[in-house]
Amino acid sequence: RMEATHLLVVAVDHAFVRPDTLRHLVSLADGLPVVPVDESGVRQVTCAVYPVTIADVAADEAAAGGTIQTLLDRVSFTAVAAHEWQEWGEDGRSWFSVDSDNDIKTGLGRFGA
Repeated sequence: RMEATHLLVVAVDHAFVRPDTLRHLVSLADGLPVVPVDESGVRQVTCAVYPVTIADVAADEAAAGGTIQTLLDRVSFTAVAAHEWQEWGEDGRSWFSVDSDNDIKTGLGRFGA
């Protein structure tokens, strides 16, 4: 039996996620969370890889009313800068949130089918 060492997180509203981006994020996985950071400096925490070793710290953060963002304020992580993810062909679609019909139209206009 093999024990998991990491958790790949992808939000259900990321309709345009690229499998290649997920493969790249997983390939960077080590002992720290691997989190893309967009051009505006926003950490894309719902398209990221987390080591299971931070599960207790994450549970404590959640119990205290925190979020994944506030967790990353407390733990070290590997930031994947825009120039890095753009090199493998990512254009931001993998963390583009689809929360409405208008978002679907916007996404299709920006990223195609």
